[in-house]
Amino acid sequence: MAPCPTVTDLGAMVHDAWRFPGMVIAPPGGAGRSMKEDAADPAIAAVAAGVDMEQVAAGEDGHDVFGAVLRQAVQAGTIKPAQVQAMATHILASFYMAGSLDHPPPFASTRNASTPPGTNDTLVSDVEMEGAVLLQNENRVLPFDPALGPVLLLTRNAMR
Repeated sequence: MAPCPTVTDLGAMVHDAWRFPGMVIAPPGGAGRSMKEDAADPAIAAVAAGVDMEQVAAGEDGHDVFGAVLRQAVQAGTIKPAQVQAMATHILASFYMAGSLDHPPPFASTRNASTPPGTNDTLVSDVEMEGAVLLQNENRVLPFDPALGPVLLLTRNAMR
């Protein structure tokens, strides 16, 4: 989930204490690492800690981290259906707050089919790093309501 495997109760902190209605997203590969040494499944441990979604990295071909594992956990009673509903609500709230539901982006591929995977990785990392600086929201460039409080961004690429 996060670069630091000792992060616990992230969902309680973000959603309950800070009252942030949006999603907690793990960087690519983040929810696949075990958060606790005795965790049966790292993805379930990430969900239990408060992660709503994991980004899929380039070259993973849509690798599904939560889908099948989460479905099995709900069927086994390990994860309650209400938790899955809360995760979906957080994700949709983020899209709503960003205006993506009113003005959805085009779903065209952003990568040229002839471009081999990995070619743009340096550019993507640079954009992520610069984007993290933008998220400081100096001079209120981003349309965030200050009454919502801080936005938490956990990413390993921006910390290099």
